[in-house]
Amino acid sequence: MNTKKLVQTALFLSITLLFQIGLGPFSQAMVGPAVNMMLIISTLLIGPSYAVIIGTLTPIVALMVGIIKLPVLIPIIVIGNALIIVVFSLSKDKDIYSKIAFLVAASIAKFSFLALGARYILKLFLPNVPPAIIVTFTWPQLTNALIGGSIALAIYMALPKNIK
Repeated sequence: MNTKKLVQTALFLSITLLFQIGLGPFSQAMVGPAVNMMLIISTLLIGPSYAVIIGTLTPIVALMVGIIKLPVLIPIIVIGNALIIVVFSLSKDKDIYSKIAFLVAASIAKFSFLALGARYILKLFLPNVPPAIIVTFTWPQLTNALIGGSIALAIYMALPKNIK
């Protein structure tokens, strides 16, 4: 592993956790876009492999600090995070319009997996899935991914070329 990339991953993970834990009391409507923003920024600046590490560790930390109450949600969230990262990463070396198209596709992929996961996969492990979880894992996930990803693209476009 590249030391520079490892340090950048730790920094981006720290920022993501600050958003996740610091904004937690306010609402999922703030935390979701912030976390998705960091996943997309991480993908753009340090690469998809490192972004997947961040997307894997954030739900685990959320469970440890009590933000997530059900451990069975972790794999579903991890896969959802990996989907947005991997699909979006296909836009590497593309123009901004292609990046926007890939962001939309990546957001739909994450939303679709989380919605199906909450409705069907969770029922295999938790027969009575609370309705609040099903709601949380559906349409808000799409808007969170689109908002966070849009903010990430705006930030990325504003960065000087030597940082990109």
